[in-house]
Amino acid sequence: MKVRIHHIFLWLLFSIAISGCGPSLRHRVSKTTPTVVEKEEKVLLSGDRYPLISTDSTGYIREYLIAGKSVRLLCNSEWILVENHIVRLPGSVACEGEKTWVSPALFSYVKNMGTIREGEQIKIMIDPGHGGKDPGAMGNGLKEKDIVLDIARRLARQLRASGVKVYMTRDKDVFISLRGRARMANKVMPDVFISIHANSSRSKTAKGIEVYYVSEKVDDSTRAVVAAENAALRFEGTENDKVKVIVWDIIHTENRAESRRLAEALAHNIARIMHSPNRGAKGAPFYVLKWTNVPSVLIEVGFISNPQEARKLADPAYREKIARAIFEGLISYFEELRREREGGG
Repeated sequence: MKVRIHHIFLWLLFSIAISGCGPSLRHRVSKTTPTVVEKEEKVLLSGDRYPLISTDSTGYIREYLIAGKSVRLLCNSEWILVENHIVRLPGSVACEGEKTWVSPALFSYVKNMGTIREGEQIKIMIDPGHGGKDPGAMGNGLKEKDIVLDIARRLARQLRASGVKVYMTRDKDVFISLRGRARMANKVMPDVFISIHANSSRSKTAKGIEVYYVSEKVDDSTRAVVAAENAALRFEGTENDKVKVIVWDIIHTENRAESRRLAEALAHNIARIMHSPNRGAKGAPFYVLKWTNVPSVLIEVGFISNPQEARKLADPAYREKIARAIFEGLISYFEELRREREGGG
């Protein structure tokens, strides 16, 4: 009971601290030798690079200076305060004496906090593939629909923490037709549309990240993937509207270059952060991309059919890392667009 009361007291302290109504954090601590080490997928904050600038009398509430921003943490909690923005990390802060370990995602949040809040709010629609009666790829005890929904939720949380307006085609295990997903995007007209999937192959050794943009061309290496992801059409009726095909052809011409650029930015950043083989940005006639009237991409986050990748995809920490990698790729893409706009390019 004493422990529970102590935790409640600490939460009250943290609430007071982040509201700015309580006493300031004045207790100074000495700096240690700069170092960054990994401990259970977390990064140690210390030294001149991440100085601990203050803490409360209990030592549970700690304030660091990271990338020029004040970051207040609460030991054993995933909630942090970056300047005036409350953010939830994918894992709790770990404290051991004066040492503090945090999720690497913290640095993405701090770096990008406020960056994409400038000017108009960015709108992104996330599309977790499959769902409900359509399980998608299955293998090694996993279902594609479950894996991609979890990754999508994590990505949505990270984007919202950075000020992005996020829409999701589904936020639970329900079936939505490919046409329905495209209609949702066309109704909202987001800046970009991101469809998240997991791959499968007859080869158990196939692995890596692939990002697709829409194209009518298809080669042997992508034919099976296109067939699998378009297979949801079997749950739908048929549609053959020549007028719609002509309209799509015009829209497709307008959006293909931007979709390809987005796909390349995502493929590069995801492969870099995930240390996973980059299978590249490729064009393919995915239905959900073909009928979406905004720049759009489809991401294959890994192969469920590969036992090693399947074990990784089953790990929530790995799925969080995938979400962060997609987040970083999106930020990189929008930052490049902003630089071009500001430079008149």
